Amino acid sequence: MKILFWNIGNVLSERKIELITESISIEHPDIFCIAEGSYSRIDCQRIVDKLIEQEYICYYSPLFCDKDELQLNYKYVSNGLKIFIKVNINPIESFSFSSQRKDGRIVALKTFINYRATTLIFLHNTSKSGNREVTDDQRDFISSLGTMIDFANIGIDTERIIIIGDFNLEPWDNILRHKKYIESSFFYKQNSLYQRKNNSSRFYFNPSPEIIFQSKIENLGGTFYTDNSGWALFDYVLYNTKDSVVIYDVITEFAGGSKLLNYDNSIRSSFINDDLDHLPIITKINN
Repeated sequence: MKILFWNIGNVLSERKIELITESISIEHPDIFCIAEGSYSRIDCQRIVDKLIEQEYICYYSPLFCDKDELQLNYKYVSNGLKIFIKVNINPIESFSFSSQRKDGRIVALKTFINYRATTLIFLHNTSKSGNREVTDDQRDFISSLGTMIDFANIGIDTERIIIIGDFNLEPWDNILRHKKYIESSFFYKQNSLYQRKNNSSRFYFNPSPEIIFQSKIENLGGTFYTDNSGWALFDYVLYNTKDSVVIYDVITEFAGGSKLLNYDNSIRSSFINDDLDHLPIITKINN
């Protein structure tokens, strides 16, 4: 199973629509989760229409608040996720109010991957707003994520949980290494040592720092960049290495097509092209 996550930024331009289409034609993701780009209902509908045109089914979008039968009890939230699944992917359960938290900024999708029941949790955390420290809103958000994880663990249909999205947190932020919220490690050796003595279902591995450290692309400093704040590592996958084999990567260009990252190693700013501030990430689940 291949999953593509991309925070395309607040403004939805024609160029970004083109890039979404290109990403599908090159990467062929089974599940595509898009953050932002839906400041207005019209723009949100444009994204939905484009993915449906590419033979995807909309599992969730902020427009679902208009569906009376779902009783979501919240108004349109522009930063709600947009989650699309290929027509041949069958969720174990349809989307419902219990499948989300934070007005659609945390959304769970249960499906089978290689005959194993898996809960995928997608998220788009609140912003640090240029600050280096974790905010109270972010703590509350990750607390809600912890509740979602507990809820998923209770379900008898779930064998494993994989979390993907824009955390708006660096992997080393303490909130991602605290038993009260969620525990994770971003060094594989440390993760392996910890797994020997720990059976917690809340302990996850974050592969993104090692991917960045090992990359031969000189200008790749993270998944997020602005001239004001610089590079940050916000978009990644968290998974338990005991029950999942995952291949993760940051997309800097589409094979034979558009380059999202400027490779000129003499530049000092504006590293990401096309008015983007996030690079897409790809997660392949192999077992």
